[in-house]
Amino acid sequence: MNRLFVAFVSLFLASCSGEHGRVQEDIPDHVHETENLTIFPLDTEPVYDIELLPEQTFGDTGEPYLRNVMDSRVDDKGRVLIKELISINEQPLHVYNPDGSYRTQVGRIGRGPGEYGMVSTFSVSADKLFVYDQSNRRLNIYDSETYTFEGTVKLEDWSVWNHEAEQNMRLFRFYTRDDGNLIAHFYNGLNPTADSVRQTFMLVNSDGDVLNPELLEIPDGYSIMRGGQRMRLVVPSVIGGSSIFALSGDGTMYAAGPDGFLIKKFDDQGRYQSAFYYPVKAPPHDYESSFGGGGTSANAPSSIRQQPSHTGEIEVPDTNPVFVEMRADDENRIWVRVRTEDQVTEWWVLDHSGKLLARFHWPRRIYEIQNGYLYSGFSGFGEEAGKVIRYRIELTER
Repeated sequence: MNRLFVAFVSLFLASCSGEHGRVQEDIPDHVHETENLTIFPLDTEPVYDIELLPEQTFGDTGEPYLRNVMDSRVDDKGRVLIKELISINEQPLHVYNPDGSYRTQVGRIGRGPGEYGMVSTFSVSADKLFVYDQSNRRLNIYDSETYTFEGTVKLEDWSVWNHEAEQNMRLFRFYTRDDGNLIAHFYNGLNPTADSVRQTFMLVNSDGDVLNPELLEIPDGYSIMRGGQRMRLVVPSVIGGSSIFALSGDGTMYAAGPDGFLIKKFDDQGRYQSAFYYPVKAPPHDYESSFGGGGTSANAPSSIRQQPSHTGEIEVPDTNPVFVEMRADDENRIWVRVRTEDQVTEWWVLDHSGKLLARFHWPRRIYEIQNGYLYSGFSGFGEEAGKVIRYRIELTER
């Protein structure tokens, strides 16, 4: 893109204010330096009004009684898989039919063939259910028609560990592509000897063989060392509870760092394509909550690591990341949960180029967006936390 055009748009943005009053006066240097960049004005109006209409509930009647729904996925037949949390090493997977009736439990809790404990990630693709059994450090594979066990692969046998970039890394989670291959997400955030906090993404098959040596690496947030143990800043964290990576239905990958509303687009081989930016002003960061008192960055622990690695003093950011989480649906739309200055969050729906389609507030967790439906529920314990609700997505042109 013509850099002069970007600069002109930046000057225009500095002179206007959006309806939410969150215009950032200066476009950061790292944004200006991004190739193939599109900058949108913050006062851009959505194309559509969005309405979510409840159609079906899963897990609210009959057996089993679900105590705490942690996550949910949908297969290509509209059946809903629900991960229940009983304890850290007891996380059974339940399957429900599209009409809400109970179908089966996938395997059972344990260490034997087809069994599992702590489920870090699970996903359905290419007629298979892939389950990352973190308790036993293995990948279990089930047939997604009958949900019967097919086989297992020990993570220690994955050849990807021979790749130089994955030395001293850990598998965080994976994303399944339509062809049955995986985007494996690695990080070193629990390694106190690492020079910097890193997270990387590699295309592998279920046996852990590298299919494309291209490495996608995105910057991480800050981490703090106290007494030889690493703790992560509550907010400027990329991995700490907020996903800033999304895989769309056609294999396109989207990634965003912790510093601003900048989303980068990569093709199915991990090659950079383009980026888009909204000048959303990030809300302030509460250091008193992060550091246990003091309320200013001057009281932050001195041993702070950032990607890329630093030596000596660094300036700790005074704001939260703009993004809380990001998802992509099967129509290649991007759904991002955005923090506002008053710490309230709202969802933005964008097309593949960054155009704003809709914006709405939503109090529940969003698990999946597929085939024109959104699957959502409450986290925690209690009656509302034991079910998943399917909503039909209605978009009306404004």
